[in-house]
Amino acid sequence: MASPNSLIPAIFLFILSCWYLGGSQLSHAQNDAIKPGKVLSYSQQLVSADGRFRLGFFNIGSPDHGYLGIWYTNDTFNFRVWVANREKPVSVGKGNLTMDADGLLKILHDGGSPIPLNANKTAPNSIATLEKSGNFVVKELNPDGSTKRMLWESFDYPTNTLLPGMKLGINYKTGQKWTLTSWLTSQIPSAGGFSLEWNLTTNGTRRLIMRHRGDTYWLSGMGSNSNSVNLVMSSNAGYYNFSYVSNKNEGYYSYSAPGMRISRLVLTPDGQLADFPTPAFVSGIMCFGYSSAQGCVQQKSPNCRTSSQKFEQRRGYFISSSPHLDENLSVNLFDCMDRCWSDCSCVGYTTLHNNGTGCRFYSGDFVEEKASNLEQFYVLTDIPKTGEPRRKKGVWRIWIIVAPVGALAISIWACFLWRKKLQWDQDRDRESTLFNLTSSRRSGDTYEIMNNGKEGHDLKIFNFHSIVAATDNFSTENKLGEGGFGPVYKGNLPEGQEIAVKRLSRSSGQGLVEFKNELILIAKLQHTNLVRLLGCCVEGDEKMLIYEYMPNKSLDFFLFGSPCSFIFLFG
Repeated sequence: MASPNSLIPAIFLFILSCWYLGGSQLSHAQNDAIKPGKVLSYSQQLVSADGRFRLGFFNIGSPDHGYLGIWYTNDTFNFRVWVANREKPVSVGKGNLTMDADGLLKILHDGGSPIPLNANKTAPNSIATLEKSGNFVVKELNPDGSTKRMLWESFDYPTNTLLPGMKLGINYKTGQKWTLTSWLTSQIPSAGGFSLEWNLTTNGTRRLIMRHRGDTYWLSGMGSNSNSVNLVMSSNAGYYNFSYVSNKNEGYYSYSAPGMRISRLVLTPDGQLADFPTPAFVSGIMCFGYSSAQGCVQQKSPNCRTSSQKFEQRRGYFISSSPHLDENLSVNLFDCMDRCWSDCSCVGYTTLHNNGTGCRFYSGDFVEEKASNLEQFYVLTDIPKTGEPRRKKGVWRIWIIVAPVGALAISIWACFLWRKKLQWDQDRDRESTLFNLTSSRRSGDTYEIMNNGKEGHDLKIFNFHSIVAATDNFSTENKLGEGGFGPVYKGNLPEGQEIAVKRLSRSSGQGLVEFKNELILIAKLQHTNLVRLLGCCVEGDEKMLIYEYMPNKSLDFFLFGSPCSFIFLFG
């Protein structure tokens, strides 16, 4: 049998185990909330009932700056999704969270006044709870412990992160606005240059609006309730359900991600909206400068900048150039880029302070070297050489105007030349036809028709359409009569000359050879007492002789019948 002394250690261990297990269960049951009179020390944390979220103090960047925030328990990126005192850091290890008897949540710290969280929204019988959604809420309780009313919630005061179920927009009844504001840098939670809101645009429609220092930078489109236009969706797009609500009480934009254990849309210091590690839905760099794609609002740029220029990170040094310094602690790297872009003399920049604030601007020549011990700068690409005037943005606009005008002028000139060539070809064909018609193949007719003792001919090839117009489309009113080989019509040329047109019948059996012989014979018989042959018209099956019109008997006698009319029957 064991002695009493030997049982003492076992009894002590049993009592200690019971105390630990009981205390642990009590602590777990209560570690998602804080009640009046209780204190959450700098090293303690609240944990949501499902264990997904934690609330506690953390330090980032400066070892002297501590913040109260909320984060996902298993977030490998360790993003803080909400920060209570982003503008008022406390000394590390010197702060705690407490709720007083009136239900006021406040951060107590050394060397400063308390930082209230729910001022003017208090009640004596209250409790502050970290809910499963990541929302930190203060509720007034009934005597039985049930919720009487909601007094305050962290979702009403978002910082840089939109969680599933959070709202961007406005409560019309209370005037409460829900807006994201980026951190200044990745190490400084205070408000940065970018904001994201759900608000009215200039045309009266509601959109997601990203602004940089107050200027509209990016706009979403109007999509269905399940998606948003102008958000660059990744392969995980199916996990997100976007929605927007508008009624008399509120108008807001929200989303859910039921298939994702961890989801948070973070507005970063450089203007990205991303749910890391997935690609950014919106990128400030994507929208910088001349871009107007995917909802980007094109920024005003000086004439010295062109769309081909951008800033690239390079190692090296600037020659004979003392930087211009901006020691402002409220500007970050993106602000430096924006200011350098607007200054035509600036060709490079970087931040001034180790925490990523302030700016150094450079205007000298840059020498790039790959040595790892050299500092990195953001250097403007496509820099004009010394003495070379900077290309202006207006140059490409001039080319946009000149190019199509020049192309139109060339097209018109080409069309004109084509029409002239077509006319030349037609004239050449007519001349060739006339030459073939007036050149006899008989050995005795080796000459061309003479005109006043000079070589050449005085006959004209008439255009078929001009004859149609002259005879009023061979109207019966202009018909003078009809001979053995076809009718004869009176006509008037545009210059006023009266003509007689002998239109050879297609059924006459006279071919081109017979027509040629007739033309040669008549041309040889030209006489002052005979009607003068002016020319002919040959087009397809149409063959016509054009005479000078004479209103007396000689014309009828010559054209329609006479003792000499046999001369037209030669083969």
